[in-house]
Amino acid sequence: MRQRSHNSDLPLVPEDVSAGGFKVLVTSEPHLNKEIEFSIQISDKVFDNCAATIVWAHENGDGTWYTGINIDSLTEDRNFLDMTLNKANEIMK
Repeated sequence: MRQRSHNSDLPLVPEDVSAGGFKVLVTSEPHLNKEIEFSIQISDKVFDNCAATIVWAHENGDGTWYTGINIDSLTEDRNFLDMTLNKANEIMK
């Protein structure tokens, strides 16, 4: 994942990814309900200009937070993202 604003000193590596959203580990306290723009890369496919909202945050006590991201809009069809994720998951098994 490539985010346009910097909320973390760490590379943003999505976890629990679905076509509806994902979580990431960040090093700056996230602001709930903040809208963000980002790109998602899965293998050689890039979904640019995605819009999302930060919907939850969990402080880990070590200067990091897990943050829940809800994908609001994509430049591609959400079903295509879901199919691409499923294909990537099958390859990784």
